Amino acid sequence: MEEIYARVKGKCVKNALDLIILAILRDKPWGLTGYDFIGLIYNFFDVMVSPGTLYPILFSLEKQGLVHVEFRGKKRVYYPAVKGKKNVESLINYFVDASNQLNEFLRNISDKGEESSQKIA
Repeated sequence: MEEIYARVKGKCVKNALDLIILAILRDKPWGLTGYDFIGLIYNFFDVMVSPGTLYPILFSLEKQGLVHVEFRGKKRVYYPAVKGKKNVESLINYFVDASNQLNEFLRNISDKGEESSQKIA
């Protein structure tokens, strides 16, 4: 059961990775590298995100103007962009609302399943 939980949690984290990145950057105005993100995400969620998963999302956020990139030697350092700062709260609120709807749906389905199994017994 723990393996299933870990897979589900990993999938949830990866599905919300863009918002997680923006939320982390909001509190780290000095900038972070890709490997900084990988470590922070692992430490907080106990989910390992590969560079192959992380970097396309970082590039997408850069294209959208939500993060700003500077180079320190060969390293790309990501900073919150002005547009990102303004939109991150709205994006997080939208995500929380959608998550609440999903949670309510899943609870209702689960409750109906318990009711029907109680009727059978």
